[in-house]
Amino acid sequence: MVTFTLEQLKNEVIRLGKENPDHVYWPENRDFISRPCYYVPEDDCAESCIFGQAILNLQPDLKDQLYSNGLEINDLLDVFEFNWSEIVQYKFDIVQNLQDKGKPWGVTIKVLEENDVN
Repeated sequence: MVTFTLEQLKNEVIRLGKENPDHVYWPENRDFISRPCYYVPEDDCAESCIFGQAILNLQPDLKDQLYSNGLEINDLLDVFEFNWSEIVQYKFDIVQNLQDKGKPWGVTIKVLEENDVN
């Protein structure tokens, strides 16, 4: 069961982006076709994407669910049974897509800072 809110997730993603504005997510041996984003890395030396890190910071016990899940953020949050608006879905999707295209985290979070995402 998820114990955090979408607002908390948004705030944690923004916090990570502000703390690491120049960070570019690019895991080694990245396979864009089968799994473009790693919410949880396959080994302890790799990194998670911004949403994976944010979710694990908020609720570490979701690690197994995140590891086995290759869904995009919108589909993943549907699995977690969040009731969310299209604007939230749109903005979270933008963040993930910008990150997956190699944009720095400080750039990816701008859309979340523009307006309230509730």
